Amino acid sequence: VRRWFMFNDDPRHLQLRKLVAPLFTEERVDETRPFIESTAAELVHEVGNTFDVMSGLAIPLSGRVICHVLGLPTDIAPRLRSWTQDIDALLVADYLPQARERGEHAIQEITEAVESTLRGGAAAHTGIGLLHQAFRAGEIEWEDVLSTASLLVHAGFETTSTFIGKAVRAAIHTGTWQQLTTLDDAGTAVEELLRFDTSVQQVARVAREPV
Repeated sequence: VRRWFMFNDDPRHLQLRKLVAPLFTEERVDETRPFIESTAAELVHEVGNTFDVMSGLAIPLSGRVICHVLGLPTDIAPRLRSWTQDIDALLVADYLPQARERGEHAIQEITEAVESTLRGGAAAHTGIGLLHQAFRAGEIEWEDVLSTASLLVHAGFETTSTFIGKAVRAAIHTGTWQQLTTLDDAGTAVEELLRFDTSVQQVARVAREPV
């Protein structure tokens, strides 16, 4: 994880961030929207009187979408939750041998999934494909392919699945759930919910000079 660009300064940070930025442009998001909507519709199709938002929607939806964006096989989506939980433990408690072992094992399994995808031929427009092209062009090292892929897997799944749960909880607890369900466009509400109780509560930074 020390190679994740979120833990690196420029120029390395900017180089890797710009490399994967095309995956998240407004145009690419619009192209992905039908897949997201159909997947969400499939997950809620048979909802009964009770429904677990996390296990029934947030976790499987986030897993399938990030696999789709990166070009990873969908059959690994159910494994993303355990991987991200183990990496989370590594990020906050790497001084504990058990946390370090589990986190490193999770990253190794993500690495194996990425390498397997590349052996099978990753589509050029996917996240894995973009990283592989940059490596073949000599722009990044092989370790950057693997580390950046693991960052996108972790961040893409963890922040999205957590936010969906937080958003539903916030809407219910603030008494605005019924109001939100009547909106024609929930975009503004989503932006406000992201601000109100976002997934990432703290990111450590160290100032390199007085500010």
